[in-house]
Amino acid sequence: MAVFFGELTARVYYFGIDAFSYTKVNSFIPLGSSGFLKAADDYRVLYQLKPNIDTHFKLKKFKTNSHGHRDKEYSKAKPDNTIRGLVIGDSFTMGSGVDIEEVYHSVIEQSLNEQSDGINYEVINFGVGGYNLLNYLGVLEEQVASYDPDFIIIGFCALNDYFLPSEKHYEGNYKIKIKDKGKKPFFSCYLAGLIERTFASTTTKRMFDMEPQQITFMDEMFGKISAFSMANDIPVIINVLSLISDNGNMATVQEIAARYKIPMTDSFDRIDPKELSSNIISKLDHHPNAKANKVYARALLEFDKFQEMIEEQRRDLVKVNQ
Repeated sequence: MAVFFGELTARVYYFGIDAFSYTKVNSFIPLGSSGFLKAADDYRVLYQLKPNIDTHFKLKKFKTNSHGHRDKEYSKAKPDNTIRGLVIGDSFTMGSGVDIEEVYHSVIEQSLNEQSDGINYEVINFGVGGYNLLNYLGVLEEQVASYDPDFIIIGFCALNDYFLPSEKHYEGNYKIKIKDKGKKPFFSCYLAGLIERTFASTTTKRMFDMEPQQITFMDEMFGKISAFSMANDIPVIINVLSLISDNGNMATVQEIAARYKIPMTDSFDRIDPKELSSNIISKLDHHPNAKANKVYARALLEFDKFQEMIEEQRRDLVKVNQ
């Protein structure tokens, strides 16, 4: 009986009231085990979300639109009197464990539309969990043109976006993201994990150190992203997303971004790593929650280069409408 109540306590500790929902607890799985993915035509994109999903993921409602984006429905043709942005990124941008209305791109869209300047603003989410810089480049070059964007935001996950893609990625084998579902999370034992975490020593999480080949890879990707931006006259801004302290890596990232004239936010002083528990979706999953997403949105909205870009887009649209 003690074990039963201990397990119940552990489940409530991790999942709250959702602990009693078979459907929601079973949604607490990796994206690669979800069945939400399909192969993409371009090896750089590799895989993408299936269209018209309507279920739960990481306890939250998870829907994709008819184009396979985790977002509300948008037409490919940009509406009149509209300034449109696209956001590309990984699970931080897709919004793992966060209601879509609270993901940072939605917060940005809502804030822009509250300006009451008579212009409609759209910010469309192209984020997919597990994406890296090579995926971002593929999305840029293969998918965004048909949406006629006025600007592009890259949600740069400071923890791992400089990692090298798997060699199989270059073979176009999207199944590297598909894993067996295995045991249903609802039938897992959470008490053992809670006991282990309770008595384990706490260490401050930090970013991995960059290897020379990772720096070379990042330089190549930033260069190609910059070339795309200039060739298509679409401004690109990098919005840095992190929950942990910078170990010096961001100076390298900033240097490369500056070399290619890509504006980049710096949001490391906005979230205190000591308050990690209040900025993550669960003790079991350290993806940023709604509170952290508000910080990411504010970092971009208060970024001078972003404000200047929006003002320039607004002036251009006013001229067209005159």
